[in-house]
Amino acid sequence: DCTQLTIEVMLRLLRAFWNRFYSGINIYNAERIREAALTHQLVYVPCHRSHVDYLLLSYVIYNENLAIPYIAAGDNLNIPFIGRILRGGGAFFIRRSFKDNPIYNAVMRAYVNQLVKLGVPLEYFIEGGRSRTGRMLKPKFGMLGMTVDAYIKSQVRPLAFVPVYIGYEKLVERKSYLGELYGHKKKRESTLGALRAIFRLKGYYGKVTASFGEPIELGGLLEKHCSDWSTRGAEIAYKPDWYIASLRHLAQEIMYGINRACVINPVNSIATILLATPRQSIEIEELVSQAKLHHRLIRGAHCLASIRIEGKVNKKQIKRIAREKIIHIRKHELGDIVYLKPEDSVLIGYYRNNSLHSLVIPALIACCFVNVRRVPRASVQRKIKLLYPFLKSELQLEWQDSSLEEIVDECIACLIDASLLEQVDKDLRRPRRSNHEFIQLNRLAHIVQPILERYYMTFIVLWQTSAEPLEEAALEHRCHLLAQKISMIYGINSPDFFDRLLFRDFIETMLENEYLKKNDQQQLEFATEFDYDSLDLRNLLSTEVRSSILSLIKSAPQ
Repeated sequence: DCTQLTIEVMLRLLRAFWNRFYSGINIYNAERIREAALTHQLVYVPCHRSHVDYLLLSYVIYNENLAIPYIAAGDNLNIPFIGRILRGGGAFFIRRSFKDNPIYNAVMRAYVNQLVKLGVPLEYFIEGGRSRTGRMLKPKFGMLGMTVDAYIKSQVRPLAFVPVYIGYEKLVERKSYLGELYGHKKKRESTLGALRAIFRLKGYYGKVTASFGEPIELGGLLEKHCSDWSTRGAEIAYKPDWYIASLRHLAQEIMYGINRACVINPVNSIATILLATPRQSIEIEELVSQAKLHHRLIRGAHCLASIRIEGKVNKKQIKRIAREKIIHIRKHELGDIVYLKPEDSVLIGYYRNNSLHSLVIPALIACCFVNVRRVPRASVQRKIKLLYPFLKSELQLEWQDSSLEEIVDECIACLIDASLLEQVDKDLRRPRRSNHEFIQLNRLAHIVQPILERYYMTFIVLWQTSAEPLEEAALEHRCHLLAQKISMIYGINSPDFFDRLLFRDFIETMLENEYLKKNDQQQLEFATEFDYDSLDLRNLLSTEVRSSILSLIKSAPQ
């Protein structure tokens, strides 16, 4: 039939596309979906990095001898010729938002309900749109809610959600992302634009990774929130507490599942190291040594056991990545230097952010030793416990507060094993400044320092405006402008440093954790039981950074 013909044509085109522009597709944990497909209807929920995601996942699933899913795609892709091809390959197009259109909403719900009744596989991106910074976006509940509603009502076949991590060594859309990060308006998709983009593609884009997470069985998850959910389908139209709790739990588990399925490629590792070095340059031997350290810390931590490391960072890999113009190498008689150009720094942050969650706890521990050599272990635990809720929200970290102390202890043990820390009585002590291990520990700390600088800046603005409190939108706007200014003055080539959404998320997390409260005029104030000194964020940043932020905030017009 027509659909099968379209699939066969697309398959041939995709094979030619992968062979022409990519050096391979690495697939992990495919046995999980093959087993789950025997007993469950599958809903694939990948992270959204690129338009290539649609093609990649369908191609991989087809080659695993599984049914190609029906894919919920944004209606911006429903353009002449391209839209017809995608529809033939299983796509159906939906609007970004339709909560104010009850007829469209009802039609979409009926369509999803029918697909769930038929038991066909589905696919959609829980983040909604593509991430422009490499961080996962907050989960959206539209398609997720419709799928859960349809399952509760029909219960024809057990249903499981499959988180999927997708990673690239080099993005096809890197230039358009770069423009959008600096505030350029997103170009509307068109057939002519799509064809131009395809014909302008040149060079190689490295390897692509598709890693399948552990399937999340929906029935079992619902059971945790309501033991008799299967008989209460009529209630869900009124959004009972058990239903809302189930939906939020499911969204969290999907995001955690994507993080667990993370595969760290050499570009991720190199990006993380270069952006944590002064002037984004490092000797090639030092780069290899620091990458080995990072890999050792990840492999040594049981809490990161599900994360894979794909390929070693060695001179051969570094030179290959330099040929693809992701990084650059400057020859020198005393040892080659790997560096980034200013324009490279912005985009390479994308690759770092893909796997940032894997090193955040060791990096936080390292931050505790930025200003002092010896710190009580209990003090390290306390500081991380206070900061963790913000990082958990920003990076979709899965560890609960009850298990955090054990995880921090595990990461400390890894740092001790790598000679970056030593235990002295009840204290932890870092190496002397003259030691190579001190430099490695300092680089590790710099991975998470830009995040802490954003937090510090927000706290200072709140503290200085306490006499005349700001509303949430005004605080977010002021922090965004200050971060922009700091970025310009100090050459921080990372738009996610001043990303407005990150400030918004941080403020919301402070409200949720009752560090902040709103007064009668909806202005933000510190909660009475919390004060700025309680967080003790200053000691995790260098004196120079703190002084610079304070100076700029004081000089900025109110």
